[in-house]
Amino acid sequence: ALRMGECYRSKPITRSTGLILAFTPALALGLLNTSASSIEATAVILTLVWLGIFAAINPSTSKLILPYAIIYMAATLSPLMLHPIIGEPLADLSYLIVSQAIGLSGIPITQTGRTLQLVSKKGETISFTVSPDCSSISSITVFLLLCGLMHLDLKKKRVHTLMLALMGTSALIILNAVRIVILVWTGYLGGDWAMWNTHSWLGYAIMISFYAVATKIYISLK
Repeated sequence: ALRMGECYRSKPITRSTGLILAFTPALALGLLNTSASSIEATAVILTLVWLGIFAAINPSTSKLILPYAIIYMAATLSPLMLHPIIGEPLADLSYLIVSQAIGLSGIPITQTGRTLQLVSKKGETISFTVSPDCSSISSITVFLLLCGLMHLDLKKKRVHTLMLALMGTSALIILNAVRIVILVWTGYLGGDWAMWNTHSWLGYAIMISFYAVATKIYISLK
């Protein structure tokens, strides 16, 4: 009983900090206007609340969870911070790859800025704009989150993790351009409905397959 009491009274600063961390973000979440607050901000606030509860109940466990929580919050907020900085350059790069690939394919298209316009074989006029939302920022941040989690769990060499992150980011930019080319081809052959129907699942299929292959490669590294 004495040991249990000592354990409960141990690390009072950590427990107090955990209580503050749990209640302050929760109060902020309650005060936020739900329609104005973003999903990302809500996710980070809930993570802080969760982390604070663990720190208040079991400080030792909270230390193990802290690196994972930091990586998750960084990956969640990164798209919001990176979008205005590298969204346009990445969109320009994706459009450059896409326009070159489509030009080689022989599909008759009209280009205006980053907008592609073509007439499908069904006679429909289709417009497709490569915007910063199509620049693969979200896919890259999810992949970097995966790299961080695997590094914490598998304890691989840091240089291997950095190499995977760099090579994977480059591959994702190319895969994103491939995805757009496939969508344009789908629109050209099947029309507007076929293109947007494919758009709803193609990105998930490509990126999940890529994450699985990257994970397999990383695990196999000695």
